[in-house]
Amino acid sequence: MKLPRDLGHPGATLLHVVGCTPSDRTLTREEALAALRQPRAAACIECDAARSLIHET
Repeated sequence: MKLPRDLGHPGATLLHVVGCTPSDRTLTREEALAALRQPRAAACIECDAARSLIHET
């Protein structure tokens, strides 16, 4: 998972599957799940990041 800031919504965090959008930070599954629990955080619907987290082993 990647964790770039969402440029359209300052202060928001949008998680992506690696390769969806450029980012300088890669997260483990545990880090991504913790990031999603933060206020103003969401998973990208274009790359289906949420589904990737559910199905990752």
